[in-house]
Amino acid sequence: MRGSDPKILALIAPVFALVTAVNVITISYAKSLFIANNPYEMLPWMFIGGGIFATLLTLLYVTTIDRWSSHKRIHGLFILSGVSYAVIALLTAPFIGLEGTVASLAIYAWCSGISPLMIVQTWSWSSKLLDVRLARRLFPLTSALATIGAAAGGAATRGVVEFGGITTLISLAAVLTWIAATFTVRASRLVPKLVPQDSGFITPPSQEPQKKRSFFGNIPEAFGALKSIPLLGRLALLTFLVQAASVVLDFQFSSALKEGFTDDTEMAGFLGAYYFAANILTLIVALFFAGRLTRWLGIGMASSAA
Repeated sequence: MRGSDPKILALIAPVFALVTAVNVITISYAKSLFIANNPYEMLPWMFIGGGIFATLLTLLYVTTIDRWSSHKRIHGLFILSGVSYAVIALLTAPFIGLEGTVASLAIYAWCSGISPLMIVQTWSWSSKLLDVRLARRLFPLTSALATIGAAAGGAATRGVVEFGGITTLISLAAVLTWIAATFTVRASRLVPKLVPQDSGFITPPSQEPQKKRSFFGNIPEAFGALKSIPLLGRLALLTFLVQAASVVLDFQFSSALKEGFTDDTEMAGFLGAYYFAANILTLIVALFFAGRLTRWLGIGMASSAA
């Protein structure tokens, strides 16, 4: 690290740690709520509903790219997410007690769509703040801190459900999301002032007037890019196959959870411990073994092993 790197890292790192923690907390909450309160036959619908909603949510978000700047988009996304988590906490509180298959499916679909979107957009937002050379230096550190945040989210999940119950989890997620929103505002304001001092270069915003596009203008362009750029198309196919394999594994894991737990609070506590251990192991492998595996096996085989 050099120059203003530590200051910049201190501004953006908390956002990465917070959003990964929120992702672990909300997924543990939503998955436990659905699996424990629905029959085994409903498990496929959890993945179908979550996948459809995540796709629609992502396509909708793409339409905002030309309408708002990256810091406005991410701040608005975080505020909306925090409000939605607070509403879910209110509706599922004992004095209201919203429950049932439809409610638990809607909650899972929302949490499994909005929380990963926050992570993806955090990376996109940070890439707009940093130039290429600075990003190369800081992104490995932010990745490590994001993994630590996910582990902390798992530990928090385990601790919170033991003392406050499962509903407290989603309330905690709302608070952490709003804290992350405040960090994005501060980082968006201060990081651009530090980047020129560090590298002497930051891409200025374009002064050319942008053409007005239709509401869905970016979506056809995105699919067009997949067709016209072979590398993008292959990466998209690879992402699809990896995601499909992940869903199959997650279904098996969820089936085991259904057989092993009947109470959503106990299940959420187990998931918290599981995500804590998994992310600590991920951090250890990344720090001490990833480089060696890449040198020995090549990046393709190393990625397949991961």
